[in-house]
Amino acid sequence: MGRITKVMLMVAVLMGAASAVGVLFGATLVPSLHPAVIKGLLGPILLVATVRLIVTPERRPPPRPEDADDRNVAPQCSEATAFPRRLR
Repeated sequence: MGRITKVMLMVAVLMGAASAVGVLFGATLVPSLHPAVIKGLLGPILLVATVRLIVTPERRPPPRPEDADDRNVAPQCSEATAFPRRLR
Protein backbone atom coordinates (compact mmCIF):
# COMPACT_ATOMS: atom_id res chain seq x y z
CA MET A 1 0.00 0.00 0.00
CA GLY A 2 1.08 3.54 -0.50
CA ARG A 3 2.36 3.11 -4.02
CA ILE A 4 0.95 5.04 -6.96
CA THR A 5 1.70 3.49 -10.31
CA LYS A 6 2.20 5.58 -13.43
CA VAL A 7 -1.10 4.35 -14.85
CA MET A 8 -3.02 5.36 -11.73
CA LEU A 9 -1.31 8.75 -11.72
CA MET A 10 -2.37 9.29 -15.34
CA VAL A 11 -5.95 8.32 -14.46
CA ALA A 12 -5.96 10.72 -11.50
CA VAL A 13 -4.60 13.61 -13.60
CA LEU A 14 -7.10 12.87 -16.37
CA MET A 15 -9.99 12.77 -13.90
CA GLY A 16 -8.89 16.06 -12.34
CA ALA A 17 -8.60 17.74 -15.73
CA ALA A 18 -11.97 16.37 -16.88
CA SER A 19 -13.56 17.57 -13.65
CA ALA A 20 -12.16 21.08 -14.10
CA VAL A 21 -13.31 21.20 -17.74
CA GLY A 22 -16.75 19.93 -16.72
CA VAL A 23 -17.10 22.59 -14.05
CA LEU A 24 -16.10 25.34 -16.44
CA PHE A 25 -18.43 24.02 -19.14
CA GLY A 26 -21.29 23.72 -16.67
CA ALA A 27 -20.66 27.20 -15.31
CA THR A 28 -20.93 28.65 -18.82
CA LEU A 29 -24.25 26.86 -19.38
CA VAL A 30 -25.95 28.01 -16.18
CA PRO A 31 -26.87 31.55 -17.27
CA SER A 32 -27.96 30.59 -20.78
CA LEU A 33 -30.02 27.41 -20.19
CA HIS A 34 -33.26 26.76 -18.40
CA PRO A 35 -32.80 24.70 -15.18
CA ALA A 36 -34.98 21.91 -16.57
CA VAL A 37 -32.61 21.51 -19.53
CA ILE A 38 -29.61 21.28 -17.21
CA LYS A 39 -31.41 18.63 -15.14
CA GLY A 40 -32.26 16.83 -18.36
CA LEU A 41 -28.58 16.73 -19.30
CA LEU A 42 -27.27 15.73 -15.89
CA GLY A 43 -29.85 13.01 -15.25
CA PRO A 44 -28.79 10.64 -18.05
CA ILE A 45 -25.11 11.30 -17.32
CA LEU A 46 -25.57 10.26 -13.68
CA LEU A 47 -27.64 7.24 -14.67
CA VAL A 48 -25.00 6.04 -17.14
CA ALA A 49 -22.27 6.53 -14.52
CA THR A 50 -24.27 4.57 -11.94
CA VAL A 51 -24.93 1.69 -14.34
CA ARG A 52 -21.27 1.62 -15.31
CA LEU A 53 -20.21 1.37 -11.66
CA ILE A 54 -22.65 -1.47 -11.04
CA VAL A 55 -21.82 -3.44 -14.19
CA THR A 56 -18.04 -2.96 -14.37
CA PRO A 57 -16.16 -5.60 -12.38
CA GLU A 58 -13.71 -4.50 -9.73
CA ARG A 59 -10.18 -4.28 -11.05
CA ARG A 60 -7.37 -5.26 -8.74
CA PRO A 61 -3.67 -5.03 -9.47
CA PRO A 62 -1.79 -8.31 -9.76
CA PRO A 63 -0.09 -9.42 -6.54
CA ARG A 64 3.52 -8.47 -6.06
CA PRO A 65 5.90 -11.43 -6.33
CA GLU A 66 7.25 -10.94 -2.80
CA ASP A 67 3.71 -11.12 -1.36
CA ALA A 68 2.67 -14.24 -3.28
CA ASP A 69 4.03 -16.67 -0.68
CA ASP A 70 2.37 -14.98 2.30
CA ARG A 71 -1.19 -14.83 0.97
CA ASN A 72 -2.46 -18.27 2.02
CA VAL A 73 -0.38 -18.82 5.14
CA ALA A 74 -2.07 -18.45 8.50
CA PRO A 75 -0.16 -16.40 11.05
CA GLN A 76 1.77 -18.55 13.48
CA CYS A 77 1.00 -18.09 17.14
CA SER A 78 1.22 -20.20 20.22
CA GLU A 79 -1.55 -20.88 22.70
CA ALA A 80 0.14 -18.58 25.16
CA THR A 81 -0.15 -15.58 22.88
CA ALA A 82 -3.60 -16.49 21.60
CA PHE A 83 -5.10 -17.22 25.03
CA PRO A 84 -3.07 -15.56 27.80
CA ARG A 85 -3.64 -16.85 31.32
CA ARG A 86 -5.20 -14.59 33.90
CA LEU A 87 -3.10 -13.50 36.82
CA ARG A 88 -4.22 -15.02 40.09
